[in-house]
Amino acid sequence: MKNNFKNVNNPLKAILTKYHLVEPYTENFIIKNWSDIIDKALFDVIKPVSLKHKILELKIINFSWKTELENRRETLCEKINHKLDNYEIQEIKFISE
Repeated sequence: MKNNFKNVNNPLKAILTKYHLVEPYTENFIIKNWSDIIDKALFDVIKPVSLKHKILELKIINFSWKTELENRRETLCEKINHKLDNYEIQEIKFISE
């Protein structure tokens, strides 16, 4: 499932852009579609928390995964961006419970 505002003439994109809602819309998209975005092995390990200034915060549920996730940061970012089409996450920040 991809984010739906790829086309420049898309009315949704125009409204979201006009009212500065692209980031909140994208944050909601990521949260609602997390199971389709992330690998099944990681679904129970990390959860999206927020998206601010193109930085996605992910909560680490199982802290023993922290080093592995740090090593996968770039791959995770690319995978998430692939699902977003017209929005680019520039950084992933891991937070713990």
